Amino acid sequence: MKTGNRGTPPDILRTEPDKTGLVITSYLVSEGATDRGYVWSAPYGKHAWITGSVPENREEFILKASVPDPPMMLATMVRERLLSEGFEISGEAVTARTLSDFTDSGFTSLSVISSPPLAEIVKVLNHESINLFAEHLVKQMGFEATGLGTAEAGLTVIRNYIETSGLPWPGIFIEDGSGVAPLNALNSIFVASLVRSMVNDPMFAATFRDLLPKAGAEGTMKSYFRDPLFTGHLRAKTGSMTRVRSFAGLFTGNSGREFAFCVMVNNYTGTPATVIRHVEELMQYLIINY
Repeated sequence: MKTGNRGTPPDILRTEPDKTGLVITSYLVSEGATDRGYVWSAPYGKHAWITGSVPENREEFILKASVPDPPMMLATMVRERLLSEGFEISGEAVTARTLSDFTDSGFTSLSVISSPPLAEIVKVLNHESINLFAEHLVKQMGFEATGLGTAEAGLTVIRNYIETSGLPWPGIFIEDGSGVAPLNALNSIFVASLVRSMVNDPMFAATFRDLLPKAGAEGTMKSYFRDPLFTGHLRAKTGSMTRVRSFAGLFTGNSGREFAFCVMVNNYTGTPATVIRHVEELMQYLIINY
């Protein structure tokens, strides 16, 4: 989209991909310098609503959103590509969900696309904080363990792991994969203990370290901990919502020892920048003195 002066509606230039089949209604306005735009749609729906505000006076601004019906979008794209190549197709795009008599027998595989290795997926998840990836991984864990690709099956796998690993479990509630469910309840001791258990396991330690963004250099940590003191000394995953700022990961003190840490700040007053500055001061003290 192209945005204008404060208070004016932006012009939607295009959608990518353009085969979503959505009818989009926009209530967006151009305002400020922060992305506060939201796209609302229902699973398998045909309509989407855009609300909120996006940065003003941008020649091109991208607002990202999930696709309500990925299988149908893929089917539509394949159909149109085949038509453009001269194939004759005797019907519209359909999916297993839209066919009442669908069976998976009698199909010929045309192509197989292999997933990237799990470590690559988790690295992108940790660096960019992609909640959708986290939710999918929970369901995949459930599928691998029980054959049920559901959130509850995956959460059961997570709870069983915690209970058998000796982590401090009382008072911990995990209700989703991304951490945004209001009923989630974690504490810093639990998260720091989880980080420590990962780096103490020789099977996962090296990979786990690599999955955490480097301070001041990578992913969501690129804008934080930019003092040269942190370079090579701190890796962490960020977590943020309204009035919530959290950091968890590893730091190496001047003694050469490696420490797991977690800092959670909830319901703070003041600005996020002030909270982050105080956390940075705390981590500077720990690195220098430990």
